[in-house]
Amino acid sequence: MSSLTEIMEQRMKEREILNDNIEYTTVFNDGQPDNALPIVNTNADVNYTNNNTYSNMDDYLNDNNVIKPKDPNMDNIPRYFLESGDNQIEIKDTGCLECNPPIITFDYNFNDLHLPNNEAPIILKVKINKKEFEYPFIYKNEFISKSKYDERFEGLDIPNSLRTETRFCKWTILNGRVKNMPTDDSYRYITFEIQGDKLVFRQAKFRMIKDALYKEQYGHLQAKN
Repeated sequence: MSSLTEIMEQRMKEREILNDNIEYTTVFNDGQPDNALPIVNTNADVNYTNNNTYSNMDDYLNDNNVIKPKDPNMDNIPRYFLESGDNQIEIKDTGCLECNPPIITFDYNFNDLHLPNNEAPIILKVKINKKEFEYPFIYKNEFISKSKYDERFEGLDIPNSLRTETRFCKWTILNGRVKNMPTDDSYRYITFEIQGDKLVFRQAKFRMIKDALYKEQYGHLQAKN
């Protein structure tokens, strides 16, 4: 085992080697702003030297010699939509319960995601890899909940406050509506807060099954195993 002194000496040698291979360029006040961006990574051949600095990001992006990071492939990231008739909203997953298949969770505390207040079926539409998968949710019941209710907000002039909400309604998937997907009111439901003629999205859980969506989303992991 190396002694502390030997380790320190090795670290000093590594630092010297690193410093010897770093080339510093000092840009003085030659008309370029202090925050100019030096660019050294280029698409051109090895003989190309880029001595430019850029005063803004547009100039940098418009230089075709600079290697730009490629746009990531977003198609393999699932997107979730709730559709009722001609109305559609996009909801974002906020978590995943670690089981196989997983349970996707959704929570939302704002008032801008809403559907018309009726009992029409609501379709959960999942888009991934340019494919769509649909799951029909059927109206189940209206209920009263004070889990987030705070009486201190009752007298305040705050319209549609999360702390004064008590009226909600729930949608679930009925037995037989989706192959091999039984009703599961605990882990397969959508909940809305009732605001007049609006159903405001609040929460959802979606217990997946090993169907076509599961294979599309997790098939590459199964193949590795």
